[in-house]
Amino acid sequence: MAHTHHKSNQVALVSTPWPLYNRPSIQLGALKAYLEVNHPGLRIEARHFYLDLAQSLGYKLYHQISERTWLAESIYAALLFPQRFESVEALFKREARAKPLVQEAGLQQITDRVKERTDAYIDSLKWDDCLLAGFSISLCQLTSSLYFIKRVKQNYPDLIIGIGGSSFSGTVAENFFKLFPDIDLVVNGEGEKPLSQLIDSLQASPALEDLPRVSGVTTAKSAASGRGRPALIK
Repeated sequence: MAHTHHKSNQVALVSTPWPLYNRPSIQLGALKAYLEVNHPGLRIEARHFYLDLAQSLGYKLYHQISERTWLAESIYAALLFPQRFESVEALFKREARAKPLVQEAGLQQITDRVKERTDAYIDSLKWDDCLLAGFSISLCQLTSSLYFIKRVKQNYPDLIIGIGGSSFSGTVAENFFKLFPDIDLVVNGEGEKPLSQLIDSLQASPALEDLPRVSGVTTAKSAASGRGRPALIK
């Protein structure tokens, strides 16, 4: 059953697997601190799900997975594209060489455990209380973030979801939003000022169609009009 998004005074900042578990996300910490200073009435919630998953899987197994980019990306890729499981498993096995704990567990068991914990975590949170959900996507976080976003959007189709991070520091083309329709906007480059301006606009009118141009933020509309190239913020 879908939930209706309404105007709120909370922003969720999310970091999904697979960063190293002993290095909490400095990106979310910096964004949270900046936004709290510039928006004193705003409630910022930093959600470090990868720490939760590391505890659930076991730190040694999580660490072995997170050490190799393609191995890490294969886990949620298998969940995103179950019809391609055999192809993903071939990649998984190749990347899992010299990873005894990963080999012993196998892709099927790992994905089953990851899906159960991820879905339970997503369902435990009140996403409809959020003005915006922002996902930080850097190394090893692409497929996990896409899985999160897909699941959240299924239940909260009106929630505005944005992404940022080192994986999206360049120009976003129009076809990006066609490939990933659950993503509403991309923050290019350093995120503090664009995100702050974006929140100002959403607090004035929490509808994506009413969003004015925000420097450093690309939407499907701005990408289609050729205004998707990130601008310098002074």
